[in-house]
This record gives sequence, structure tokens and C-alpha cells, in this order.
Amino acid sequence: MQSHGFSKDDYILTLKKQLEDQKKQYEQVISSKDETISSLKETIATSQKSYDDYEGSISC
Repeated sequence: MQSHGFSKDDYILTLKKQLEDQKKQYEQVISSKDETISSLKETIATSQKSYDDYEGSISC
């Protein structure tokens, strides 16, 4: 079974490394998602305040 020079242990280590890399990518995506949501919330709040300020100024 070792005719390819690739042992079972090497294969397991490769799979483990791939799994660790995928977990890191997942964590980065989650972190990025949270930052994006926070940024969007700030943008919405700023836009809402601008709208409210403008609406208040034209109703006087």
C-alpha cells in the first residue's frame, strides 16, 4: 500500500492540516461577518440621524 510513498499517517496528517485550515477560514469569515454587521449598523444609524435631522428641519 506504500507504493506511492504516501503512508496512512501522512494522509491523516494532511487531512488534519486541511481541517485546521478550514476551521481558521471559518473563524475569519465569522469575524468578518460580525465586523460587517457592526459597520452596517453604524451606517444605518448615521443615515437615520441624518434623515431625522433633515425631516425635523423642513417641518419647522
